[in-house]
Amino acid sequence: MFNDARSRRLFPPTVSGAEMTRMDVALRLSELTDLDLAKLPDDAVSQVLQMIGELNPSSSCYESNVETLLSLGAAIWTSSRQ
Repeated sequence: MFNDARSRRLFPPTVSGAEMTRMDVALRLSELTDLDLAKLPDDAVSQVLQMIGELNPSSSCYESNVETLLSLGAAIWTSSRQ
């Protein structure tokens, strides 16, 4: 998905997710949309489910992370059905 030069600039190697500000994230989301690289809603929900499956259940923040991801999945699902 991110193999061409245009899309690689969205995720430069020197920038990790932890370093991204809210503005960085908003700009990346906008650029992904402009480049038509956004996932289809069903694929996005599947990705959320995969991410939940990859979480460590013994982590102290597991329940919070699952709740957050489920909330995102529900938002994607709802907006795709409107």
